[in-house]
Amino acid sequence: MNSNTTLRIPPYAFAVFVLLLGLLLTSCGGSAEPEVPPTPTLSAEQTAGKAVFQGAGACSTCHSLKADVRIVGPSLHGINDVAGSRVEGQSAEEYLLASIIRPQAYIVEGYEDVAMDPTIASRLTLEEIDQVVAYLQTID
Repeated sequence: MNSNTTLRIPPYAFAVFVLLLGLLLTSCGGSAEPEVPPTPTLSAEQTAGKAVFQGAGACSTCHSLKADVRIVGPSLHGINDVAGSRVEGQSAEEYLLASIIRPQAYIVEGYEDVAMDPTIASRLTLEEIDQVVAYLQTID
């Protein structure tokens, strides 16, 4: 090849290159589905309940949200499922509400010597109690 010879690339070569590159990138993209499901979004009421749980209600002082983690009171991990089956004829929401308003009404086995603060309901508004109950129903 002498120095005056130029390399001729057919005019369609660039289009073919771009098309092949696009196919290659598309096939390497993997699944469009996320590997980990997104965290569910809490409603405004549930978000407010979480704030009360962690703040004014001081619930997180004694109750863990992790399975088998005991602080003072029982773990509330999976409480919505447990609460719905604790008292026959009572929904999870009713059980949770009663447990906050009358803490000694239902004592979890193994926690007979642990007394939840009986004044908790008087320190919270009815709206705050409803918010905490709504939040607790999201705990898996």
